[in-house]
Amino acid sequence: MIFKLSELLEILKSNSKIAIIAPQLLNSDGSIQPSFGNFPSITTMIFYLSRLDKILPWGMVAHTNRNGDVVFPDWISGACILIKKEVFGKVGLFDEHYFMGIEDIDFCYRVRLASYGIMHITRIKILHYHQYTSKKLNKKSMIIRTENRSLKYFYRKFYPKAMIRYYIFSFLVGAK
Repeated sequence: MIFKLSELLEILKSNSKIAIIAPQLLNSDGSIQPSFGNFPSITTMIFYLSRLDKILPWGMVAHTNRNGDVVFPDWISGACILIKKEVFGKVGLFDEHYFMGIEDIDFCYRVRLASYGIMHITRIKILHYHQYTSKKLNKKSMIIRTENRSLKYFYRKFYPKAMIRYYIFSFLVGAK
């Protein structure tokens, strides 16, 4: 498996509407790593907080690419992305208020608000040791709490009127 950075760069340069491009991420065993998805919403939050997103395709994270070689998702993982330089001038940098998660979703949300596209190319692949550092801590509950804290921040930032729904769903499924 060869990572073709030059091919990603050429695709990005040749399309003025695309701001971010990413390859398919693979786990160390060669299996596909979930690396793109839908923006948080009431529907995606129900699937995320209940963990139904692991088995059904309508959650915040898409676990497989059902559309072939190229996908134009709402967001892509920040693990390996190319971003056009001018985008930072229009949407800003990654938000430092996040800790270990959701900062890439926030950035992609702002990119979409600025009317740019996001592209995920599955035929170009890279190995990514997902959550390598946090898994070494062996504290899954800490990871879930951190993700939930980041999601609450995202909701306060972009959907302040929907916060009450987030708290209700969090309470119903036992998330903290």
